[in-house]
This record gives sequence, C-alpha cells and structure tokens, in this order.
Amino acid sequence: LEIIKAQTEKEIALFKVQQEAKKENAKDDMVNQIGSQFMTTLLTSSMQGKNPTEMIESLKQLQNLADELKK
Repeated sequence: LEIIKAQTEKEIALFKVQQEAKKENAKDDMVNQIGSQFMTTLLTSSMQGKNPTEMIESLKQLQNLADELKK
C-alpha cells in the first residue's frame, strides 16, 4: 500500500510540473505572437516612411504586457 501511495504521489507531482510547463509555453507563445505582429507592423510602417516614434511607444507598452504575462 505504501508503494502505491508513493507512486501515486510521484505521478501527481509529475502531472503538476507538466501542467505548469504547459502554462509557461502558452504564455511564451502568446508573447511571441504579439511580438511577431508588432514587428510586422513596425517594418510595414518603416517601409511606408511613417514616423517610428508611435511604434516605439507601442513597443514599450508591448514589453509591459509581455512582462505581466510572464508573471
């Protein structure tokens, strides 16, 4: 019975670690998607000769969002 209990506890601990890893991967994916969209917009704006100042401000806001998501 102790062996079964220990094995079950080990499986539960492994499951918790896997779930936490999935959450971290989902957060990283979200940040990467937002970043990719931002870079596309930045490059498009630059190619169109638009002032990058607004995009730089948006980048700062994006960085704040990314930092919040990673917490």
